[in-house]
Amino acid sequence: MLSVGKVLGVFYAFLGLIIGALVFVFALMGAMVGAGNQLAAGLVGGAVVIIIAPLFYGLIGFVGGIVVAAAYNFIASFAGGIQMELQPAPTDHAL
Repeated sequence: MLSVGKVLGVFYAFLGLIIGALVFVFALMGAMVGAGNQLAAGLVGGAVVIIIAPLFYGLIGFVGGIVVAAAYNFIASFAGGIQMELQPAPTDHAL
């Protein structure tokens, strides 16, 4: 369960970084349209979003991953889980 939480935490933190960067760009564009101290407010607000969004998204991804993995393990104990049948890949020696 913990490994699923770690993987999803990193994935969602990266997603939060991308979203934070987009919010920063749009906040900066909106602040440039305004007058006065709105540019500084846009820069500070965007910088805070770039820092907070990956942390928040990563935490939510971590907790969500643990919850989903626990729910899967609980349900799989009754239903039997996922069964996979694997076969070796065919080899072509004629090359």
